Amino acid sequence: MLCTTSQAPKGKRWAILGDIFQLGTYAHTEHSACGSSLAGLVDYLIAIGDQARFCVEGAISSGMPEKNAYYFSADVNNSAELEAAKRAAADFLKHEVRPGDFVLLKGSRGMRMETMLAMLSSE
Repeated sequence: MLCTTSQAPKGKRWAILGDIFQLGTYAHTEHSACGSSLAGLVDYLIAIGDQARFCVEGAISSGMPEKNAYYFSADVNNSAELEAAKRAAADFLKHEVRPGDFVLLKGSRGMRMETMLAMLSSE
């Protein structure tokens, strides 16, 4: 869907990803593979959480320019820290995303990524 959705000319594709839970010993490998597969599909990657850093590493190792990949660290077991990381990412996105850009927001249910929607729409 992400790569087949039409967008405005000069529009950019953004993926905002939170940690993927319940991966156990495969967490590093699967987060890295996720980032790697996105490298050719999105223009920008925002990763939030702990394991999500491996998404950024995977994307960069697969050709995404470092300047297009951002990581917002957070202890996912600390609600205040996680919400602060999402707030920082939302503030960054409000300054960078332009009309015509496509934004995908995804994370495990435990990441409560939906709270970012309110953050993105607030002034």
